[in-house]
Amino acid sequence: MDPRSLRRFALLAPAILWLLATGPSPQPAMAADDGGQAGPLRIGWASTDLTPEEPVVLTGFSRARVSQGVADPITAVYWRMARASRVLDRFELQKTEPTVPVEVHVIRLGDMAIATNPFELYLDFGIRMKARSRAVQTFVVQLAGSGSYVPTARSVAGGAYGAIPESTEVGPEGGRELVQRTLELLDALWTEK
Repeated sequence: MDPRSLRRFALLAPAILWLLATGPSPQPAMAADDGGQAGPLRIGWASTDLTPEEPVVLTGFSRARVSQGVADPITAVYWRMARASRVLDRFELQKTEPTVPVEVHVIRLGDMAIATNPFELYLDFGIRMKARSRAVQTFVVQLAGSGSYVPTARSVAGGAYGAIPESTEVGPEGGRELVQRTLELLDALWTEK
């Protein structure tokens, strides 16, 4: 096994143990009619096939694409392991690239403004943009690209599903930075020239 694969396995080992503990549960079978004495313990493993039967629209692309077939069946264990691997890849990437470049657009139409971003924001961030904008009315357009959730510190502390590493690429600090940068861009629309 090459060093990179060995390191990845070492990093995935806790996830593998977690999957074994929380994944499809082993089914113990015990003999019940032997005078109260338990029989031999038999352990089995179940696997669920999650492969769609029909073509599906693939997400995360600027244009909708439809699957052309099935290369390999998708099982629940594979899905969890692939998701854990993506989180580990992002963790490693953050060591050398701590920020993520994103496209943000702002438009002024009279006293109204529109600001776009590729994320699905928790409510607090959108409200901050609207409350601090110089526009009479500000529209925040989310998911204008292939982003993920941007959780608040409160949602991370509460363990919300959109705040776990598997569901988000940007943390609360990124949300605060996005708000600040969007407001700078909006303010520039009102600067006298």
